[in-house]
Amino acid sequence: MASCGYIGKGKVYLDRIFVGNVSALNIALTEEKIEQSNYTTAGGGNCAVVQRIDSVEMSMTMTQFNGDNLAKAVFGSNADVAGSSIVDEPLTAPSVLDDDTLLITAELIDTSVATTVTGHVEGTDFTVSPAGITVLASGGITVDEALTVSYTSLGVNVVQALTTSAQAYEVVFDGLNEADTGAPVVVKAYKVQFGPGEDIPFIGDDFAELSLTGDILLDDTVVGAGLSQYFTITLAT
Repeated sequence: MASCGYIGKGKVYLDRIFVGNVSALNIALTEEKIEQSNYTTAGGGNCAVVQRIDSVEMSMTMTQFNGDNLAKAVFGSNADVAGSSIVDEPLTAPSVLDDDTLLITAELIDTSVATTVTGHVEGTDFTVSPAGITVLASGGITVDEALTVSYTSLGVNVVQALTTSAQAYEVVFDGLNEADTGAPVVVKAYKVQFGPGEDIPFIGDDFAELSLTGDILLDDTVVGAGLSQYFTITLAT
């Protein structure tokens, strides 16, 4: 006998690729109601009502903050870039040195490996962070000075934002009902077109989440009497 309750857990796949930990997955159906008022009596009310589904939405909250998921959230693309040894990258000191100033390097710096600025001393004239070198106003680097920086770059995944249009995915929830001794629950949505991420929190006190909402669209490749062209829910009996 099936449990009278449901607590869902499981894995979510987009086009058969596991997206990592997902803290919420929801399907919402929006109703369109057309009412025909009763004009035959003074009491009012309706004499006919037509109810149909106006739209079907899927929302998903991903906790895996990686390049693939970020690319989906910003309508972008992503690619791995291997680390390498960068020799004598040219940079120019700022025109004003009233304050410490960041000079951004072409690649992210691996701060576990020594970084050199020709003719200058780290900690006295500059400091190093992954984004680049910070010229110290109290140091010996002069305004508009031509600098050469040598460092080891980190292996990274680079996300390029706003480079693609909205994408449609097959979404599969390979789940279970925790309230029914882990009985299988599988949801298949054939064609889901997600919008951009609602919010991308880069600074905060809590774990970051990526929330996407999209429309479950008709998939006309699904044919057959009684078959949904939108989504199916399969429960163990």
